[in-house]
Amino acid sequence: MMVSLTYLRYELNIVRCLSNFLDRNFTRCLPGTTQTAEWATRNEHRTMGIMMNPNDSHLEDHDPLQPHSHDNNPEPPYIDPTMILIAPDGRQKTISLADLMADYEQTVIPAYTYMTDHGIHGPYKLEGVGLIDLINQELGSNAEWNEVEVISADEFGNRLYRNELAPADFDPVLLCHRSNDDQLRRIQGLIRLVVPSETDNALRQIKWVREIRVK
Repeated sequence: MMVSLTYLRYELNIVRCLSNFLDRNFTRCLPGTTQTAEWATRNEHRTMGIMMNPNDSHLEDHDPLQPHSHDNNPEPPYIDPTMILIAPDGRQKTISLADLMADYEQTVIPAYTYMTDHGIHGPYKLEGVGLIDLINQELGSNAEWNEVEVISADEFGNRLYRNELAPADFDPVLLCHRSNDDQLRRIQGLIRLVVPSETDNALRQIKWVREIRVK
């Protein structure tokens, strides 16, 4: 039963990725479609490194911790993979890579796929710690909080809401440290946030996780 559920999720993710990829790369180019003008506006915003609603007329409302188009960092940050967990009351805990692997329950995603402008990648076997598991272990499962900000060493970030961390139809949000049984290298992100529920160009993946701010 577990194998069937795993591969059902894998196949559903493939379908979602293909559908999203075709929508963004085929339909937008058809003459006379209503998406053409919208995509042109969205693409203009992408070139500025910002993903916005085409109806927005200014940048002030843009949330830098929500998904937006961005260029990969060609020079990975320093090699120290230590993370800092910041609780809602301001308490901080330092978590090393060794701590992450030894002190928390490990989760395996056996067949993870994701999509970029270059196509579909995977499947990969990923191993790490569920973000909800780490928070629950440190703060308690009954702790009051609504969202978590995950910030990278190169200052890119992602905001996730509590109900996103372990959705029913997807694998859980993961602080990944191994891929295909090999530890992630510096260029791969060392500790990498993976959001299996996303289908839009892997914009919510965060390499070199540095801070986890629970709010």
